[in-house]
Amino acid sequence: MPVHDNLLCVGIDDWAKRKGMNYGSILVNAETGRTIDLLNSRGSNDVIDWFSAHQEVKYVTRDRATAYASAITKSIPAAKQIADRFHLVKNLGDAIHEEIRLEYGHLKQVAKNLSADVKIMSSNTAGVDTHDDVGPISEPGISLYMTERQEKFQLMVKLKKDGHSLTNIARRMQMNWRTVKKYLTSSLPSIKRETRVNYNKYINQVNHMVNLEINPTAMFKSLKDLGLNCCERSFTRWFTIKFPAYQYKWNRACLQPLENKKPSIWINYIPPLKKLAIFITNPGYGVSKETGECSKEKEIVDEVVNKVPILASLRKAYIDFRTVLKGGCPEQLDVWIKEVQLIGRKKIDRFCNGLKKDILAVKNAIIHNWTNGLVEGCVNRLKNKKREMYGRCGFQLLRRKVCLSVMG
Repeated sequence: MPVHDNLLCVGIDDWAKRKGMNYGSILVNAETGRTIDLLNSRGSNDVIDWFSAHQEVKYVTRDRATAYASAITKSIPAAKQIADRFHLVKNLGDAIHEEIRLEYGHLKQVAKNLSADVKIMSSNTAGVDTHDDVGPISEPGISLYMTERQEKFQLMVKLKKDGHSLTNIARRMQMNWRTVKKYLTSSLPSIKRETRVNYNKYINQVNHMVNLEINPTAMFKSLKDLGLNCCERSFTRWFTIKFPAYQYKWNRACLQPLENKKPSIWINYIPPLKKLAIFITNPGYGVSKETGECSKEKEIVDEVVNKVPILASLRKAYIDFRTVLKGGCPEQLDVWIKEVQLIGRKKIDRFCNGLKKDILAVKNAIIHNWTNGLVEGCVNRLKNKKREMYGRCGFQLLRRKVCLSVMG
């Protein structure tokens, strides 16, 4: 193995020998981008031994792993540790993602309330209303079955108060005694059955098929093609309540498929969680670089950000943090931490506390231009070497293959 004496800046990171089980460490010359050495573990002892033999190192770039930080401090305390800017920004992005996840249900409701005032631009949607599939039905109906069930319950309660036994009540009601016991131990059943599926969204198609004397099973199959999200039993129950006098339950099927013309805009929509986090942390996302036109998703997200102050605060914190990292003034980091902690969010406070514990390395990342990106590239090349030599080598052969490679 070659001997490296005059090292100025070294980057260190871990690599997986067997992902989730065994890990090693890789050391890279930050000036040349070439791999210097591979360590058989990522434990502190191996790292201390290696750096103790290279006291000439002045700068060490690393991620935010505490094991590496403590090992470098013990072996070469005079060297300046530099935290990787990419990992810092990613850690803040992950914290913001978690905060948005906690508020995602509320954000969807805010977007829904905002879009309630939006006028639908397309009126020829073949009778398909543009409200959500999910939502309580406006007028829950009363079925004959539920009425009879409530009458049975009231009669059983009356017989129980009159002193009749479970066996006697079961004989009178022509029911199993276990069923009678279940009725008597439960509360009064409601005769109104509500559903979370908004069947009124498809009421025009249903009326059209009723005029064609289509049977309910064929109606359900046709509506499933249009996006109805329920089981056939639930639809049949709703149809029986809505059209109690329908006489064609066993008639022919629908011969022609129904058309579903989509509206020209979508309302009650907020991007998925991961995409929403990108919109929050990157204000330019969703804007065409050629025309400058904003996507509909971005417009909706911007409206939600204006309505929810915490999103505006998180966006400002992310943008300001990136500005601080590029500004070259480490004193601005202390100001940023104080301002962000005023937001009062648990995940953000945890991120700030992590910065305080590693404050010198973070400030060095602001001052110096060294980065751990070259180390990440060497890790990717190491993975390729592992695939090439899968099942045919041990650690020492892999170490020589990587460190002595002409291509780095």
